Amino acid sequence: MTSRTNKATMYELKLRRLMEHNHRLREELARPRVMVSVASLNLINHCRSTKDPLIPSLWGPLQKGEDPYAPVEQASCCSRESILRLAVEFPSNTGGSELIDCTIFLCRLPVVPYAVTVM
Repeated sequence: MTSRTNKATMYELKLRRLMEHNHRLREELARPRVMVSVASLNLINHCRSTKDPLIPSLWGPLQKGEDPYAPVEQASCCSRESILRLAVEFPSNTGGSELIDCTIFLCRLPVVPYAVTVM
């Protein structure tokens, strides 16, 4: 009796595997397809209409705004208003105090969530 139930479960397992495989094949068949000639034509049209900045001999030199690989010019953010010069008094190792001249570039400071008060 057990061999008969084993055969039945084995056949059910085979049937289930075949049904799953059949289902996967039907899903693949339903997937939209594009013919190779149409895909290659789309690729050719894209290459002809899109400027490639790495091939200037074909497209000519690109303007600075169009070239994504152009070096970025960093503007000087440190204007006269964003430079803070002050003298700071620190305690020295000898017991006295030491006056240090400081220049702080405010444009390079990280944004802090608290306010600094000057006395």
